[in-house]
Amino acid sequence: MKVITFVGLLACLGLANAGIFDKIDDATLTAAIQLAKYYIAKFDPIDKVDVSDYVLTVLQYNASKIYVSGFSDFELTHVDVQKNSLAISVRFNSIVASVDNWSAYTVVKNTIGLETLEATLNGLELDLEVQWALAPVTVQSLNVLPHVESGSFKLLGDLNGREADIDLDNDGLLKIDQLFADHSAELNEDLLTAVNWFLTKLQS
Repeated sequence: MKVITFVGLLACLGLANAGIFDKIDDATLTAAIQLAKYYIAKFDPIDKVDVSDYVLTVLQYNASKIYVSGFSDFELTHVDVQKNSLAISVRFNSIVASVDNWSAYTVVKNTIGLETLEATLNGLELDLEVQWALAPVTVQSLNVLPHVESGSFKLLGDLNGREADIDLDNDGLLKIDQLFADHSAELNEDLLTAVNWFLTKLQS
């Protein structure tokens, strides 16, 4: 997790000085992506048992098993970086995830308890558009639209006091995919609020 945090900080630094991208041609960008894949692959798959860790100081979690693979097998289909904005489209060919007995809580005491999470996502595409301001860092607009070609998803647990039992085959997953598309504006508004809350906590 410390590695992810470090990479995230480097990404923020790079985006804050995004003018350097104006001088990078397609060949250089392709080489940079291949280099990134090489280093990300060193952590792919994530395969851990009896995990106890935290994300910064906001989220602490425990799990008896965490397995995730395929996140280094990606393609960037679109990249546009400006001084205070980013537009990117990324496609993951196949992501497989399995989590057992995950428990987590946040600084606002929202809790998550997952007995089981199993997912296979084939052809997962993510379109992201974001604009931000500095000093303090706030996100002014955010648009995230996921799309999946096929797969399955199973979740059993407790989400902040609400029982969750979700078992989606391929057809069910595609219906959820369409639901995201139909309600993307509302979902992105909620996500924008959550991201800015998180940024406020980090800068306080």
